[in-house]
Amino acid sequence: MNLVLGTCAGYSPGKIRHFVESLRCWFNGKAVLVTANLPPETKGILKKYDIQEHEIHVEPPLFNIQVSRYRAYRDVLKSLKNIERAFLVDVRDVFFQADPFLMLPEAPLVAYLEEQTIGNCKINSAWITHLYGARRLADLGARSISCSGTTAGTRAGLLRYLDLMCREIDAARSSPIRLAGLGARAISLAGATGGKWPGLPRYINLMGREIYPRISGRLPLGADQGIHNHLVHGELSETILIPNRIGAVQTMHYQKTFLFDRLGRLLNDDGSVCPILHQIDRHPQFFSLWGIRQGMFNS
Repeated sequence: MNLVLGTCAGYSPGKIRHFVESLRCWFNGKAVLVTANLPPETKGILKKYDIQEHEIHVEPPLFNIQVSRYRAYRDVLKSLKNIERAFLVDVRDVFFQADPFLMLPEAPLVAYLEEQTIGNCKINSAWITHLYGARRLADLGARSISCSGTTAGTRAGLLRYLDLMCREIDAARSSPIRLAGLGARAISLAGATGGKWPGLPRYINLMGREIYPRISGRLPLGADQGIHNHLVHGELSETILIPNRIGAVQTMHYQKTFLFDRLGRLLNDDGSVCPILHQIDRHPQFFSLWGIRQGMFNS
């Protein structure tokens, strides 16, 4: 049996409707979302589409679920003995065009690459530097970014991955803080986003000032991706790494080439329909092709 496993914290119905409706167009198997602080209306949508909740407590702010989810994912997988393969996916910025398992290789662990290197992305570079230091960034700088929001594999392969993610998260929480000076990079990091998140300079300045002390058990937003890349380009070197636009996922932040068919479906380079579109919020000009309302992320 296959499993789709994601995370949903504090989301209004508009932030998940496109995910659950498109998923259930193509996939009738088991789906579980790790949740926290959901309003009743959102819970109702999950129930309507037969998506199970695995509710956890998250210390504020809610974005702490980004690192808490890995332990919860592991708990879910351990409890489901009959799962053969699973796809760990983000929710708010994901849309399905086909069965997510349609193009999944038979491998213990599969990760998906973006169209940019770690060294050429200031944000991903910062996560690696502040978690593992400049030497590790030098090792990984030429490697393509692997987005932690879409990771798949066998039950055993994913349990090993989640064990290592939890180990690294725990170690990062207790290690010497490398976040000092992050606030000083706020403007350059915001520039790396192309101005798409105008509140980022203030957010990063707050992070730099507060430093999110690891003795409190907190890590900065997105730190899990730094850990993910450290592992799939290192200890988990057996991971099958799928380039963008040739497999089950298109990760769209750095993507420049888009090929559509007459039905408005986004295609891979070989003309096949890509099952999972990730980071769709970076390209709202395409929402109408998929029947998504422009204001969905704020409703």
